[in-house]
Amino acid sequence: MDVVAGLYGIHKKFPGVKALDDVTVELNRGEIHAVLGENGAGKTTLMNILFGLTLPDKGSIRVYGKDVKIKSPSDALKLGIGMVHQHFSLIPTLNVIENFKILSAEKKIDENEILELEKRLNLHVDLNAKVGTLSAGERQRLEVLRLLYFNFNILIFDEPTSVLTPVETDMLLKELRKIVSEGKSIFFISHKLNEVKYVSDRITVLRRGKVVWSGYNDQARVEDLVNYMIGSVSISEKIHDGAYSSSEELLKIEQLRVKGERSNLALNMNESIVVNKNEIVGIAGVAGNGQLELFDAIMGLRKIEKGRIFFNGKEITHLSARDRIEIGIGYIPEDRISTGVAPDLSVKENLLIKLLDSKTIINKLGLLNERKMNEIAEQLIKEYDIRTPSINTPVKNLSGGNLQKVILAREISLKPKLLLAYEPTKGLDVGATFFIRSKLYEYAKNTGSVLIYSEDLEELIQLCDRIYVIYKGDIVAQFNREEFNEYNIGKAMMGLEIKR
Repeated sequence: MDVVAGLYGIHKKFPGVKALDDVTVELNRGEIHAVLGENGAGKTTLMNILFGLTLPDKGSIRVYGKDVKIKSPSDALKLGIGMVHQHFSLIPTLNVIENFKILSAEKKIDENEILELEKRLNLHVDLNAKVGTLSAGERQRLEVLRLLYFNFNILIFDEPTSVLTPVETDMLLKELRKIVSEGKSIFFISHKLNEVKYVSDRITVLRRGKVVWSGYNDQARVEDLVNYMIGSVSISEKIHDGAYSSSEELLKIEQLRVKGERSNLALNMNESIVVNKNEIVGIAGVAGNGQLELFDAIMGLRKIEKGRIFFNGKEITHLSARDRIEIGIGYIPEDRISTGVAPDLSVKENLLIKLLDSKTIINKLGLLNERKMNEIAEQLIKEYDIRTPSINTPVKNLSGGNLQKVILAREISLKPKLLLAYEPTKGLDVGATFFIRSKLYEYAKNTGSVLIYSEDLEELIQLCDRIYVIYKGDIVAQFNREEFNEYNIGKAMMGLEIKR
């Protein structure tokens, strides 16, 4: 086979963590090579080394048969290597076109070519919008479009479909197959096993920094890949057993009007949303249709122009975010790094940050009780299987899945009456995804209610009692559990009429 890129005997250590241990992986011309593994297995670290974002402690890299030193992304770009990152590499203060330009000072940017590519992939983004005003889904589309626009021959896709709809995902995967048929080569990282089985030629599985299996796609079943990734654990795809929820109303949202970052009317609801006690209610929709503004408005993070919100029988439309926390509303936000945690603080501090003025960890002298803080943090780390060298490790050093577990543990430990969960498993591997979904189910069954937004329809169908569909800022459809149908929900998400 014609090997276009290879990483050989790669070792990498971070403080307290052996991220990669003698890892070797090769990419052949005209193939898609998927790299699988739990969060923290070393997948992104390995690809960051190939792209020059991280330097290996030991090992070598070859591109087109020559040993190379890739010390920065500019070195990688010169070698024809491009990367779509799991965490966005865009500049939020620039507009979309300007973000295209920063990838290449040589190629003149042709807006018509970009629009043609958008149309072909059905990945639409406002070219004149400031990136900082785009939703996570829109930014993901921009990352993909930007990489495909330039003529890189070695492409790295790190969780490229994490915030795309099923229709967008299908079109992107087909486009990737077309790209490799034209001679390009792709490293593909995804936690979605069905995508990997659909799109890849070869698969390499990492577990805790080591290669545990590598071979051709048809040599491994999905069940085998799960076992390679997380060990011999039986994961049931069925979580919701229909045994919980009530008809007692907890949250009611009436005809909200909320502006977006660009002062546009992002949320313009003519219908109401109701969440009952001990119920999981889903919001389905293509990114950028008002769902972020909806969740922020419920949490008190955006001004409500019109409409009302009732919680536990009382109107809370104009309460502050702090007041909403105190009456029992928790929030797992869209961006776990920027808004979900304080990155420079420790795991312990992030777990307990909402308790800093609470008698739970304040002693009689008004001082923090370090012993009690350590005890609570250790208990949550054990209960939520947060993999960290210590409670004092900076939270920014954790993998995406463990970051999300920190946020989940903090929010659920406060026992709110309502938990808002915005893309709670975005970009996570199969093990972390199942763990978090199970925790949300247990929480709804035993403690409170959940309002969840996810672009993963499988997740909503698996967890929810009811699903509302949002399109262009309005609720356009509602499905009870017995009516769940991925095709019909998907049509409603695209603004199409559905037949019951």
